[in-house]
Amino acid sequence: MLSFYSNCPMFRSRWGLLSLAVFVLCVLGGSRAHAQQDGARAYFLAPEGTRIMALYGAYQTGRPLDFPIGSTPVNSKLSVGVGMLAYTQSFSLAGHYATALAVLPVGSLGGSVTAGPLKVQNSSSGLGDAQIGMMVGLYGMPALKPQDYIKHQPGLSVGALAIVSMPTGKYNRNEIFNLGTNRWSLKLGLPISYAIGQSLVDPALVTFELIPSIYFFTANHAPFGGGNRLTSDPALQLEGHVTRNLTRTVWVSADAVYQFGAGTKTDGVSNNDRRNVLGLGASLGWSFTSTSSLILSYSGIALRNSTGPSGQGVRAILTTAF
Repeated sequence: MLSFYSNCPMFRSRWGLLSLAVFVLCVLGGSRAHAQQDGARAYFLAPEGTRIMALYGAYQTGRPLDFPIGSTPVNSKLSVGVGMLAYTQSFSLAGHYATALAVLPVGSLGGSVTAGPLKVQNSSSGLGDAQIGMMVGLYGMPALKPQDYIKHQPGLSVGALAIVSMPTGKYNRNEIFNLGTNRWSLKLGLPISYAIGQSLVDPALVTFELIPSIYFFTANHAPFGGGNRLTSDPALQLEGHVTRNLTRTVWVSADAVYQFGAGTKTDGVSNNDRRNVLGLGASLGWSFTSTSSLILSYSGIALRNSTGPSGQGVRAILTTAF
């Protein structure tokens, strides 16, 4: 659910002027191109009144920027570790299934960018950008009591999603990498799922999931490296999962996410950093009690344009319902 972006729109030195744009991608869920986004079965129908606490742990390494600028070679390294606490509450809204969510991330990162003889690096730790949001079922997602849930015949379901990310994270305009983004963002999505099985607890349940979404960003008025205003174009994202239950307590998933856009401008001048990235991954889910589960995921960048990031990551999600 959560992506952290660190931007370096203008970098000045005695060797000249470099225009860089560095994007750091990390999950809750997960925006979100290491196939680490919201995740498989993130918007699975649950009984009305279900409350879930989730603890996320994610670690990613990679190269957020490794293309030359003119004749100057550019190399970068970055590692990110993040923990997140998330709470969701399901309820009935005009007879439709709905959930409200809140997310609080903390973490640390460290990295460097080298451009010719020039090298900048830093590490940072602390609070990330908090999120609040809501998902409402539009079709095939009725609010169900527990006794009706186990008898519900699955099929096509469609929901509407809105998540707001707030600039609560640690941010320093003098550092190239930051946990916070120093801006607000809004994600609008349309979670779509088609489930095949006798019920949602069928040990042979299969789901096909698609989450098209779009991100909007406010301006960062204190960008790294100079300038007064960093703006970003909207980012389009298409997230997909194919999942299958192996038993009543274990399921697996093939995951993919495609991201396009989010090109930035500094004081109205383009940084030529639009992303075009495909991430692929896999997940394993295990319900080790009737109310608790563990999801493990691995993902990496499979295809990208010259200004897209590269790397890989792992994630673990521990949830308990009450």
